[in-house]
Amino acid sequence: RAADLYVGAATADITPDGPVPLTGMKTVRISQSIHSRCTANVLALESREGDRVTEQAIFVSCDLCVIRPGIQQGFRRHVAARLPGFDIDTLFLAATHTHAAPVLLQDRYQESDYGSAMQPKDYVPFLYERMAEAVVRAWENRQPGALAWGLGHAVVGSNRRAVYSDGKAKMYGDTNTPAFRRIEGYEDHAVDVLCFYDRQKKLKAAVLVLACPSQSVGGPVLSADFWHDARTLIRQRHGEDVCV
Repeated sequence: RAADLYVGAATADITPDGPVPLTGMKTVRISQSIHSRCTANVLALESREGDRVTEQAIFVSCDLCVIRPGIQQGFRRHVAARLPGFDIDTLFLAATHTHAAPVLLQDRYQESDYGSAMQPKDYVPFLYERMAEAVVRAWENRQPGALAWGLGHAVVGSNRRAVYSDGKAKMYGDTNTPAFRRIEGYEDHAVDVLCFYDRQKKLKAAVLVLACPSQSVGGPVLSADFWHDARTLIRQRHGEDVCV
């Protein structure tokens, strides 16, 4: 007999309304507008055998470039007191790897001050508080649920490394040259899917995994990139409250 699964989900807006330094390029950019709002999407899971809790975990997927060193540990400390009885070491952060997200470390670039834009040292507490509210909401709202999984395919990205006759490979390498031999490796178009449902078999949350970062939006704009469009389409079909 399987354990009973309890599921909670919530979404938080982690978009500052004013200008902010953006990471993902070799040089910093200051955002001039918002292309699409960045969010943190929380999935809280718990398994029980009768009245006994067997496992717990909270996953937070963020529209950020990467989870920089110290960010996950800092967030665990920030939210720990609001989750009594929860093992804070089973809370995990992940990034969608958008290249149009706020800088998280003040000294990430040569600049140590970004003028009138929101400073990274100020954005991180803002991020923590927005995420904490969603984490607590997801954890407190967990209810009996069900899980399904699947595998789909979508051509989202392409291999970017060209190999030449001297054996060297280069990102975005020129293929219109006699020395070009091949693209370095294969392309993985798999879309791994986990779906979580409530008692009424209504979709509550979906976890989607692609072997491709979200880097289609460039320029000085704040953006969740193509994941914004994916979430919009899913919610149009399955309800505005679906956490993706």
